[in-house]
Amino acid sequence: MKKSLLFLGLTLAAASSWAFYPKAAEPAGYMMVVCNFTLNTFSADANVTTVMPNGQQSEQAVDVKIRSAEKVTTGYVEVQKVALAKVNELTKTGWHVVSTTPSSFAKGGTTFVNQTVYLLEKN
Repeated sequence: MKKSLLFLGLTLAAASSWAFYPKAAEPAGYMMVVCNFTLNTFSADANVTTVMPNGQQSEQAVDVKIRSAEKVTTGYVEVQKVALAKVNELTKTGWHVVSTTPSSFAKGGTTFVNQTVYLLEKN
């Protein structure tokens, strides 16, 4: 009787201590912030798209006014500032930048597209 009670007590103690055993952190996934700037002659479209780990996305339009060649750089900087603000906002909530992939390409004729992708990971 005493041996079975001792065995039962040890088994209960071992089982209850297992609940406090540290568990591996589950990965929260990745998130992307995509900065798009499209220039066609002297008109421009710009937006910042956030793609959540579950695939949902939200898009924030950036108002850029291109009236001369000198304002092209100003418009590009404006969309980059909005993207940086979004990345900083996400950094405050536990995300950190894993990589940044800039890519510029011409898309036929006078239309040029510049896109920057920020890949973030949750700690």
